[in-house]
Amino acid sequence: MNKVLVFLLMLGFLPGIYAQERPMENRVEAQRVAFITQRLDLSPAEAQKFWPVYNEFKGKMKEMKKDKRDFKPVDEMSEQEAENFIRADIDTEERELQLRKLYTGKFREVLSARKVAILSVSERQFREKLLQQVADRRQNSGGKPTRKH
Repeated sequence: MNKVLVFLLMLGFLPGIYAQERPMENRVEAQRVAFITQRLDLSPAEAQKFWPVYNEFKGKMKEMKKDKRDFKPVDEMSEQEAENFIRADIDTEERELQLRKLYTGKFREVLSARKVAILSVSERQFREKLLQQVADRRQNSGGKPTRKH
């Protein structure tokens, strides 16, 4: 499986990894790619078709999530601002769901239904693993966030 990942990196099918500005994001994204690649057991041909579609999907999801960051902290909002936040949050979640539905169809064009199902589960497992790593680091550092340079 490592051969497939090396193959993908060498051919540049994962430009999103290198396009980001922060090294931590690069590491997390590289971990995500390795995790998903291993879970899906992608052939080189599948990987060549899958990763550009997946990166496009993740990019669009990231753009939608930016809308949620445009608000000030909830505890500083007026009632009207909170109402606007609630509406925008629900609207964003609906748009994210529509995007997931659209890209599930695109993933099905290049992967089997079984692999698309594994992808969905693997994304959740990766998030859980990442959150656990963060919690472990905080616990090992006495509750203080750690920074590595």
